[in-house]
Amino acid sequence: MTQCPSMRASPSDRGQAAIEAALVLPLVVFLVLGATQLFLMLQARQLAQYAAFWAAREGSVTQASCVEMKRVTLKALLPAFSLVKSEPELEERVSRGTFRFDPREGAHRFSGDIFWLLRERPLQRDVTRALEERFDQGTEPMRLEVRLVFWYPLRIPFVNAAMVQMLRAAYGLAAYRSVNPLLPTADARWQDERHRFSDASVARAFAARTREGELVFPITVTSSMRMMTPPATEHFASQHCLP
Repeated sequence: MTQCPSMRASPSDRGQAAIEAALVLPLVVFLVLGATQLFLMLQARQLAQYAAFWAAREGSVTQASCVEMKRVTLKALLPAFSLVKSEPELEERVSRGTFRFDPREGAHRFSGDIFWLLRERPLQRDVTRALEERFDQGTEPMRLEVRLVFWYPLRIPFVNAAMVQMLRAAYGLAAYRSVNPLLPTADARWQDERHRFSDASVARAFAARTREGELVFPITVTSSMRMMTPPATEHFASQHCLP
C-alpha cells in the first residue's frame, strides 16, 4: 500500500515540529524538575520542623545551652543537604561543630550559614541568678520558644537559578525582565507579588546571598517546650544561638 503524497510530511513540516519541540522542551523540563524541587523543599521543611523540636527539647534539659541546641539541630538537618552514609560519619560531622556549608562535602556554590537558631523566649534580660533560684517555685511554667531559619540549598540543575529569580521578584527584592529561561524567545515579566518575609534580617540575608549567586531559600519553623531546667545566665551572653 503506497502512502498518499498529501499525507507525507514535507521538509517544512518536519522543521516546524523541531522548532515547536525546541520551544516547548525547556518548559516541560522545568515543570518536571520544578515539581521535584518543590517536593524536596517540602521534605526539607519537615526536617526543619523536626530539628526545631529537638533544639527546644535539648535546650529544655540543658539550661538552654546554645552548644547543645545547635549540635542537635545540625544533626537533624544534615540529611537535607549532605550525604551521610553511617552513624559514625554523622557523629564525626556534627562533632566538628561547623555550621556553614562546606563545598568539599557536596554543597557546591554554598558557603554561608546552614541555619539560624533564634531563642524567642526567655528573653536575655529576664535570665538572672534570682530566676534560677526560684525556678518552678510557685510560678508559671517557663517555656523555651525557638525559631529556626534553615537556609535550604536549591540543588536541582536548571531549575534552581530560575526559581531564585522568581522568588526574588515575588518578594519584591528585584524584578526580572531579562530573557525568560523557560521561553527563550520572550522576555520574562517576573515582578513583585507582594510576598514578604516576617523578619527583616532574613529578607536582607536572602537578598544578599542570592545576589552573590548562593541559591538558597530560608525555611522558617518554630517550636516550644516547657523548660525542665532553669535557663543559665552563662548561656545567655547573647539572645540567639547564631553560628
